Amino acid sequence: MRNLFENFYGPDLVNTHKISNNFFKRVLDDVWFEPDRTIVIEDKPKFLECALNSGSNVIQACLTGEFEPSYQNYIKDMNELPKIITNLVNNIK
Repeated sequence: MRNLFENFYGPDLVNTHKISNNFFKRVLDDVWFEPDRTIVIEDKPKFLECALNSGSNVIQACLTGEFEPSYQNYIKDMNELPKIITNLVNNIK
């Protein structure tokens, strides 16, 4: 599935905490993408909220059962991810 992604980012690579709205802004600045053309995949609602605040599309990863789905786009199994990404990409175009 790695071929579906261009880059991966963590707080150590953009020098800010993930809970900060600056985290997603710095990532988007690095890739030169418009926020509405990006997809953030994350399990924690507080980080998803920051991604939404940046203008990104989000997919909530509810893989461990720690978090219940609270976003329109979510997965409970990684096999669901390609379909949701495809649907989002088709809506972004």
